[in-house]
Formats: sequence, structure tokens, C-alpha cells
Amino acid sequence: MKRKKLIIILISIIIIISLIVISFLLLNKNQLVLKKDTFIFELGDEVPFTSSYYLNNPKEIKDIDKYKLNIENKDKFSIVDDKLLSKDAELLEVGTYKLSMKYKNKELQFQIKVEDTKKPEFKTVPEKITLEQNSKDVDLKKFFEAEDLSPVEISISGEYDLSKTGNYELKVNAIDQYDNRTTKGFNLEVIDLESAKADGKVSKTVDGIIYK
Repeated sequence: MKRKKLIIILISIIIIISLIVISFLLLNKNQLVLKKDTFIFELGDEVPFTSSYYLNNPKEIKDIDKYKLNIENKDKFSIVDDKLLSKDAELLEVGTYKLSMKYKNKELQFQIKVEDTKKPEFKTVPEKITLEQNSKDVDLKKFFEAEDLSPVEISISGEYDLSKTGNYELKVNAIDQYDNRTTKGFNLEVIDLESAKADGKVSKTVDGIIYK
């Protein structure tokens, strides 16, 4: 009799423990758990505006569509195909953005950071530029093209003298708004007037200008 009673007690304890475990799992199944507090994206990358991307356990969550995302100053953004974009832009611009995710009475805060760490790329880099001696209003930057998702400026490094014939080893720099830099070397050849008369001898700018 005592043994039977003991077995009943043990079974009851096992059942209670099982119910507690099941209840705990069910309660936690729909809990908000973020992968991290800050999500970093490179400028130009797609930035998802879906709860499943940011949650740690999206496959375990029932009715995940009810987990609502919000962003501060929402009127400054567009949501296109579940992607977050800056207003009237095809990407999310560099910056830090505060978001929240809400489910029933619980709300979590997190942020998205968009950074530009990529260097500009040159589209046009002549290894050699040939100019006529004493050419006027020369802008060597006009011989180069560079592209980047951020505004980019081109500058020339090195010394040269267009009043003197000779060869000059120079560098061209492409620097974007966030100080990412790409540098290439090129040769500037300054030739005399007679040599410059030869057809095709003098270099043209990207826009087809010939300095004289």
C-alpha cells in the first residue's frame, strides 16, 4: 500500500514538473528576444524591415506578423518590399536609426547603424597624360572619373610645371564624404609645341577636351 502510494506521488510530481516545463516553454515561445541591440549595415546593403530578421528565434514564434516594427521619424523613410529606405532614395543613408518592436504589452528598443567603409572606385585612370607645354587653364582632375555611393572628390598630389617639358610622376586621389580614399599613380608628360602637333599626341579629358 505504501509502495503504491509512493508511486502515485512520484507520478504526480513528474506530471507537475512536466506541466511547469511545458508552460515555461509556451510562455517563452512568443517572447521578444533580439539577436543584438545594434545592427550594422554597409551603405548600399539592403536593410530589412521585418521582425523576423532581428529576432533571435523567429522560427519558433507563432503569429510573427503581429510583431510590429516602428522607427522614429517614420515620415523620413520609405518601406519598399520590406526594405527600409531613406525618403526618395534607393538606399538607407549613413546614420544611426532608433527602432522598436512591439508585441502585446512588451516593447524592445534597438538601433540600426549604416556606415560607409568602402573606398571609391576609379572608372577612368590613364597611366599617362600628355599635355602641350604652356597649356592654359589645365585641370588634371578632368582626366579621371571615380564613383561611390557617397559624394566623392578627386585631387592631384605631386609637383609639376607645365612651362617645362619633361615627365612628372603624380598621384590621383579619390576621397568620399567619409574619408575613404583610393590613390593611383600616373605619369604626366609635358611636350613642346612641335611634338604636340602630331595627331593624337595630346591627351583628351574625360569630356573630350584638349588643353592648349
